[in-house]
Amino acid sequence: MKEASAKEVRAILEKKWPELKQIWLFDRKYMLITVIEVEQILSSLNDMPRFRYELFDCDDFALVTHAFVKQKFAGENKYKYNAAFGEVMFYEPVGGIHVANLFITEDETIWFYDAQLKQMETPLIPLHDVYFVRM
Repeated sequence: MKEASAKEVRAILEKKWPELKQIWLFDRKYMLITVIEVEQILSSLNDMPRFRYELFDCDDFALVTHAFVKQKFAGENKYKYNAAFGEVMFYEPVGGIHVANLFITEDETIWFYDAQLKQMETPLIPLHDVYFVRM
């Protein structure tokens, strides 16, 4: 794990998406974590409600997953700061506007995690046009 200030996290996001204006960072410092750590945390996320159009869809999956990861970090004494893990709203060529989770690893790679589909990927530019990030 590697520490990063909110300013450093913002710079990583702005480097990837220079036009991104909606970056909401609520902490002063974050932990950049590994994909393996994220997979371990997410493997204990059980009892996710099933998809229900307009009631529990992509934004709800992302919100619950974001809260779960934050709760895990807060409950573990080994972490000094919260993970650089949050929510992202973006455009997908196939499905239009979508919300998923986003996290930044120690090597400053940005990853998307779609809790609804249980898929992890690095965003493709310009295919993933990002509008909003919240951590």
